[in-house]
Amino acid sequence: MEDILVSSRISRAKKEAGVGVLKELGVTTSDLINSAFDFVIETHQLPSTAPKTQTRKQRSSGLASFIAESTLAVDWGGDARSYKDILRERRVSDYESLA
Repeated sequence: MEDILVSSRISRAKKEAGVGVLKELGVTTSDLINSAFDFVIETHQLPSTAPKTQTRKQRSSGLASFIAESTLAVDWGGDARSYKDILRERRVSDYESLA
């Protein structure tokens, strides 16, 4: 496959900022252009119009919110036993009833 040169006009500040980030990521401008074209070919969308993916922090926050919303407070009735102790006692009584 024959490679060709692609050129575009962007502000100097945007180019310098972008190249700095690309260096942090360990990729080149050519890698970015190829990835952008691959994305457009595959999705028929510009990256800026595609649905945004969540960051790890956003996913973590979403999980914490879900757990908080779906967790019920349990009144243990002042019982000092642990949850594991209660389960163990219940299992013992279930198994004894089978004998």
